[in-house]
Amino acid sequence: MSDEVTAKLYEMLTQFAVQSIKSLLLINGGAAIALLAFIGNFIGKDDINIEAFKITLAILSKALLSFSAGVCLGTLASFSSYICQLLYLETTLYTKANATRYIAVGFAFLSLLAFALGIGYCYGAFVILSEKF
Repeated sequence: MSDEVTAKLYEMLTQFAVQSIKSLLLINGGAAIALLAFIGNFIGKDDINIEAFKITLAILSKALLSFSAGVCLGTLASFSSYICQLLYLETTLYTKANATRYIAVGFAFLSLLAFALGIGYCYGAFVILSEKF
């Protein structure tokens, strides 16, 4: 492969990584904000089943924690990706750069896993709500 093709592929991979991390931050952050809006709307209702609300709030707080962890992990993935690029471009520490790349991918995977866990908690809370009302 020519140096030009390699450079273009490297640029495309970098853009893909950036977009993936942005997506992880967006889905986790958006889910956290939507959940807070839902809880706020739920609190504002006049005819509220307090027992169902307590159970639901306990489960939704776990979901909120999971989405928040997803945002933190996505940020760590972004930071690790930056360190990886810095090691590749400004040093000859290519083995450390590769290790940092795998760490960034791990953080991204954990961020997606945190999102899935948060969705699971939300599902459980909504099932309980639907049974109580």
